[in-house]
Amino acid sequence: MSQTLEGLQRPEEYRAARHQLYPSEQSFLWFMRQNRSELVNAGAIICPTGRWLVRPEAFDRAVLEIGARRARKS
Repeated sequence: MSQTLEGLQRPEEYRAARHQLYPSEQSFLWFMRQNRSELVNAGAIICPTGRWLVRPEAFDRAVLEIGARRARKS
């Protein structure tokens, strides 16, 4: 995980680049709510100033891990 501030994105910027996964803002916010602890632990989201920021590479890795886990349970 990168420990720099470079590359941090607002959630809406991240979602816009991945609209095929999150067709609406609400679907993205739901995913973040449902998986907040795991996303924080993975370093995928941070909240240094009271607003969430996304580390795209870490978020992508977390999405793949969460998706694989859900697929194994299905």
